[in-house]
Amino acid sequence: LGFSGFNEFKFFLKQEVNERRTNKNKSWQLLQSDIEKTIHLTEETNLLPINRLIAEAKNIFVFGTDWGEHNTAELFARNFMALDIYMTVIPSITELRWVSEKVQKNDVILIISYSGEGKDVTEISQLLKLKKVKIISVTPLTRNHLSNLSSHNLYYQATQLEGVSDDPNAEYNLFTTLHVVLDALFRNYFDNFYQ
Repeated sequence: LGFSGFNEFKFFLKQEVNERRTNKNKSWQLLQSDIEKTIHLTEETNLLPINRLIAEAKNIFVFGTDWGEHNTAELFARNFMALDIYMTVIPSITELRWVSEKVQKNDVILIISYSGEGKDVTEISQLLKLKKVKIISVTPLTRNHLSNLSSHNLYYQATQLEGVSDDPNAEYNLFTTLHVVLDALFRNYFDNFYQ
């Protein structure tokens, strides 16, 4: 195994176990930090104009760009059902194209994206902006096309975990803080618009 003796081998194993514990604690600390930063970002955002758009919209559409974002969109729309506000969750980019051709300026589209990039979403957002449709983007705090094209922006902090996979092309996005910011939007609506 390449060790000079049993004591060196024991020391190596002990260091490896300590490193794993440290990495596990590190991921917990990252989550805590991401939640705190997301709460801070949300507190700095005036949610009332966004919720006023929701309250006054003729139709409300919600689109998540990928599986995790779509699941979050479903939960967000479900929360509003309890308040008799019904949102249409758009299942894929194809249907988003269809909707973008039919929406009017008194409709609202909330788009959730982990990157805020992507050719299809950018093109559709440009069309929606030309039609004066209000877009609410929900992305991590980065410069991105979607937030630049949107009427209102919500941001969250999401730090990727290193070492989740050996595949350098694998992307594991974590959505806890995305849920936090959308839950804050819902609760703000509940506190200020629900009677």
